[in-house]
Amino acid sequence: MGMLYEYEEMYDVEYDMKRYFEYLKSLRDSGVTNMYGATPYLEAEFGMSKKQAVFVLSRWMESFRR
Repeated sequence: MGMLYEYEEMYDVEYDMKRYFEYLKSLRDSGVTNMYGATPYLEAEFGMSKKQAVFVLSRWMESFRR
């Protein structure tokens, strides 16, 4: 896969990042999973690829470092 495809794939998830963050907060609050295991939940809930789910989860976790 080329760089352009990877950029487009990540751009798609950037657009809805607030929605994903809200979902991850709800998932964390539910206690269903340790957040390090949240990528399959993102994949299933939003139909994203594993790469996109890892990207979203990483961004969400980084938001707590600020």
